[in-house]
Amino acid sequence: MKLSRTSIAALLVALVAVSGGCTLVNRVRAKNALNEGARAYKDGRFPDAEEKFRTAYELDLVCASFTYNGAEGFWTQPDMSWMVQASHESSITFGGEWLLQAMKAALPEFDRYIYRGWDDTLYA
Repeated sequence: MKLSRTSIAALLVALVAVSGGCTLVNRVRAKNALNEGARAYKDGRFPDAEEKFRTAYELDLVCASFTYNGAEGFWTQPDMSWMVQASHESSITFGGEWLLQAMKAALPEFDRYIYRGWDDTLYA
């Protein structure tokens, strides 16, 4: 099947339209950089992993996928101004002043979710 230039252009326009503001090329490049970063981290090449993660972050933040596989995991950005940490013990920790303020604004019962330790008498 031979595609005309018009058909190819229409296909590209459709791909861009469904990509949700994240170009297809950047989405593929970001995913590749994340995978390379994960491999570098697993191999103990931490500076290389950091560089790959920065590259993925800079490609397009909209492409970020915050998935959690049940193990320890954390997400942040290069300047470490915020962090989200998920624990295998079913807890999620948020760090960073602006992020905490945003969480408090979004969750009316924010204080209810703060872990205060295993001994309630310490916080009475």
